[in-house]
Amino acid sequence: MANAKHLGLLKRGVKEWNQWREDSPEIKPDLSSASLNGADLNHINLSDADLSDTELFDVDLSGANLCGTLFYAADLRLANLSGANLSGAFLHDSDLSDADLSSCHLYRANLHWANLQGTNLNKADLTNADLSYSSALNTSFK
Repeated sequence: MANAKHLGLLKRGVKEWNQWREDSPEIKPDLSSASLNGADLNHINLSDADLSDTELFDVDLSGANLCGTLFYAADLRLANLSGANLSGAFLHDSDLSDADLSSCHLYRANLHWANLQGTNLNKADLTNADLSYSSALNTSFK
């Protein structure tokens, strides 16, 4: 369950959130099981956050810092993650169908059992990423 304080800070906007993250780098935000559908979170710093079971349908996370973020079983359908840094992120069992991951950094990301159907992975860095058992029907890789 999401930490109410963390969720409240997020609702104040990306600028305030990023300042809080800069001032409190030791805190690992807990936004698990939150509903953030359609949110504009571009260029947000959610590194090392817990977003397990979070609803992120059609969210804009373009250019976001998502290094080491836990997205276990998250709903990221139609999400815009273009240019985001997902290095070391844990996306196990997440739904990324029809999401835009173009130009993403997915170095050492865990996409085990992820749904990647229709996902745009053009120019994505998948170096050492774990894609085992993920479904990738109609996914574009260039």
